[in-house]
Amino acid sequence: MRLAAVSVDLDGIELYEAVHGLVGGTVGAGGHEAAYLVAIARLADWASAVGVPLTWFVVGRDASRKAVEPVLEALVRRGDELGNHSFDH
Repeated sequence: MRLAAVSVDLDGIELYEAVHGLVGGTVGAGGHEAAYLVAIARLADWASAVGVPLTWFVVGRDASRKAVEPVLEALVRRGDELGNHSFDH
């Protein structure tokens, strides 16, 4: 038997822009919620297919966005764990 668990830091696109010195409208499709509205479903589907549990570390400010709330609720219903990745990074 192989055991594995994966943790994922959910940083909004604007945080990546700041870390890498990107400025001037580099946010693409999905805007600031792209990680939540596009990437999470892809990773969650993969994890389900291979039977790997996930822990998602969520920035508190992002969790308060209306578009993000149902995504996080769905992760909890899947049995995934949510952790705090600070309030505003």
